[in-house]
Amino acid sequence: MAHFRLRYSSPVWLQLEYIVLLDVKTRLIPSNFNVTGTMLISKQNRRTIYENLFKEGVLVAKKDFNAPKHEDIDVPNLEVIKAMQSLSSKGLVKTQFSWQWYYYVLTPEGVDYLREWLHLPNEIVPATHKRAARPPRPATVRPGGEGGPRQPRWR
Repeated sequence: MAHFRLRYSSPVWLQLEYIVLLDVKTRLIPSNFNVTGTMLISKQNRRTIYENLFKEGVLVAKKDFNAPKHEDIDVPNLEVIKAMQSLSSKGLVKTQFSWQWYYYVLTPEGVDYLREWLHLPNEIVPATHKRAARPPRPATVRPGGEGGPRQPRWR
């Protein structure tokens, strides 16, 4: 006999929870029916992850799901990986995995999404989108005078 608790007064919720319990107890639902859990990330941690990603334009995370916190951000490493996995599935972040490290790079759509999510103006851009201001190179004079014939190289 399947047992269930009524968490909400919605009859739809009652049906969904009853179906899941039937799946566990009696296996009446086909095996390809997938009931997956979701990762609950607090809004403060999600904001911290998104702010860091938007500020830098890139994010790196070690594949260590049991790490108590990320190396750069004061958030559990698993939450960082799962938040980036969510953005990656939406096409907002490009993911590269190499040598047990995840490398995430913002796409242009991701920049727009995070700008809207964080309520930032259009003038603020990630560090990877900024041009580095280089000082102009000083004019140098070649040895041997200006415009004269050069000495042969085989001496």
